[in-house]
Amino acid sequence: MHQKYKVLGMTCSGCQKKISEKLNSLEGISAEINLEESTAEIHSEQEINLSQLNQALSEIGNYKLEDPKKSDNTFIKPQDRVSPSSVYYCPMECEGDKVYFQQGKRCPVCNMFLVPIEEKLAKDPNYKPTYSSTNLPENFKNHIGKYYCPMFCEDDKVYDEKTDCPVCNMHLEEITEDLVKNSISQSHHHYHEVKTPKVTDDMAGRYYCPMFCEGDKTYDSNVGCPVCGMDLVKYPEKGEEESDDTYSILKRKFIISLAFTIPVFVLSMGGMLIDFPFSHDIQGVVELILTLPVLFYSGWFLMKRGWVSFKTWNLNNVSSG
Repeated sequence: MHQKYKVLGMTCSGCQKKISEKLNSLEGISAEINLEESTAEIHSEQEINLSQLNQALSEIGNYKLEDPKKSDNTFIKPQDRVSPSSVYYCPMECEGDKVYFQQGKRCPVCNMFLVPIEEKLAKDPNYKPTYSSTNLPENFKNHIGKYYCPMFCEDDKVYDEKTDCPVCNMHLEEITEDLVKNSISQSHHHYHEVKTPKVTDDMAGRYYCPMFCEGDKTYDSNVGCPVCGMDLVKYPEKGEEESDDTYSILKRKFIISLAFTIPVFVLSMGGMLIDFPFSHDIQGVVELILTLPVLFYSGWFLMKRGWVSFKTWNLNNVSSG
């Protein structure tokens, strides 16, 4: 039996060697690994067990064989998504452009699952990840035969002579046609293969926790996550464009809070400029009345999330606030 799979998480010849040695060490399995195409050809006299192969690969790193028969509309949980470049980031970007290199981990700030960096690239075509041997600067293809720093200390700068990098003192390497072709092939593969996870028909119109505290569990309405207390997010209905309900809710609360906060500010600070025709006691009562909607309408969800986070001991950025 012969089957061809796509290999996720393989980025260099070292990965290729590890995967090849591991798969070929399995009884009855013969594997040919192609780094440039990120594929694995498996030969076996018996029926190929994909889960068994992936279990073996998980022992040596974040590698996974992709089932070619797998439906495209299957929802993949964040902790199960594999980055072809083995680079992950927090979807909330709590720490700016900081990236991580471990699959299935949570952000240390907001506790959300880290997701492949390619998902950021798919959402923002103008985003450019850090340069590497598989993601060379665009101008390198016009400078074949010249030299570059393998650490990319000066970004896309090229050099005429093979000397040392003036920043890190590493030996410069030559820009070859094979190097550029491999980079183009890898970047095209990563960009076109990564798709925003789609949901099944059963999930459409239901709600889920953006932190996936209970895995892929869905809810009938936006009752708030029972674990972390965050507002649930709605899966779009079939054929419906995705909308950000949380943004609309927070915008409405902000406008209402602003309408009540401005009078409070005027009352509390205006006394320095003018004399109000009422006593300080009355002023304090009015300020209290105007403050209550801001506290209990606009800020109630924060207090609720904070309480739930301490109750379940799933501490997050709301807990620290």
